[in-house]
Amino acid sequence: FSKHLKTIYEARNCLAHARGVVNDEYFNDGETLKVTWRVCEILVVREDGSEEVIEMNQGAEPIPGPGTIAKRTVTRERVFCRGDSIHLSVKDLAEICIFAYLGCDSFFFQAIEFAQENGVEPDGAGQRR
Repeated sequence: FSKHLKTIYEARNCLAHARGVVNDEYFNDGETLKVTWRVCEILVVREDGSEEVIEMNQGAEPIPGPGTIAKRTVTRERVFCRGDSIHLSVKDLAEICIFAYLGCDSFFFQAIEFAQENGVEPDGAGQRR
């Protein structure tokens, strides 16, 4: 999680401090800025082994059967070279937000459990909903 979050933070820095134009200061992978995050994909696996990812958005077409539902976790990446402007699609940004939320949420509840194991009780603000 942290290695991916670091690349997102590096892209944020480039957006905030260089108006999104990549220069040497923001390189994190040789002579490029690579942004990575993890995504859980839901897919239909056909009897012949072919796979079709189910898009989770409004207006998506139903996927006809037969087949079985499966999930997999994949790493997405976007690579920007010197002089490129950082551009992320709406889908990229939605995936990055979900990735960050789930990672931070998991960390937060692990921290609460650790605190409780060490005699520190939360004030109620961190209770699971």
